[in-house]
Amino acid sequence: MNASVFDANRRGRDFVVGDLHGQLPMLDALLSAVDFDAGRDRLFSVGDLIDRGPHSAALLERFAHGDGYFAVRGNHEAMLMGSDVSWVHFQSWQRNGGVWALPLSLPARRALAATAGKLPLTITLELADGRRIGLVHAEVPPGQTWQEACAVTMSSEDLWDTESRSTAASLIWGRRRFMALEFLQDDPEDESLSEWRRELNATAAKPITGVDLVICGHSIVASRQPEILGNTLFIDTGAFEKAGRLTIVEPLTGLYWQCCKHAGEISVPAQPQKIPRAVESY
Repeated sequence: MNASVFDANRRGRDFVVGDLHGQLPMLDALLSAVDFDAGRDRLFSVGDLIDRGPHSAALLERFAHGDGYFAVRGNHEAMLMGSDVSWVHFQSWQRNGGVWALPLSLPARRALAATAGKLPLTITLELADGRRIGLVHAEVPPGQTWQEACAVTMSSEDLWDTESRSTAASLIWGRRRFMALEFLQDDPEDESLSEWRRELNATAAKPITGVDLVICGHSIVASRQPEILGNTLFIDTGAFEKAGRLTIVEPLTGLYWQCCKHAGEISVPAQPQKIPRAVESY
């Protein structure tokens, strides 16, 4: 499976949640805050359900088999899938949060890897107002359309291609658009900025054609708030980190909610916030 398409939800609401990394209690706190109705509402994840948190297997199973739960494949699901390729890859996955799977038998781990392999690389979500939302874990490579992203096929090499040499690898590993977002925090008049930075900003800030908005995770936003560049919205706010937050957005209304952990307690502000306007390139 490479791409999935969902018609507009005429019975309930649709939400998109950022990288979960095994943080099931934080997710449930947010679902309670938004009055999520599993019988009518739908929840979409931008991937990285697993690793770095204690409820990795439970989250993978929920999004793979639970009614109303859907996810794209993240790079951590890809590392799980590729962990059998070699001992080097297995060790790399362990260093990046895969230690939760050590107590599992090899057949059990392979079963979870097979489950992860069924997650699509892209999801296209139709909204009730006619807009089309794209979901991908990392990014649509600058210069490519949404249709091109949805048409790719992933190879075994793409699972560990952290350099994002292919379109498929960019969907789960890429950071060029996020790098451009960070570069825009620099002073545009600073003559020390390289021509490469300027060229990247000019390219990565251009909207992705064929879709109204693309929502992605993978790269933690330093402000711990959703940020948008062109028509790409970044919602990974570091849920697994000590000062991190988990973010859930409602694309139709443009609202988002967050929760955070402090001294073991999960807190959710009473009121949602509005997704910010797009950052412009220079």
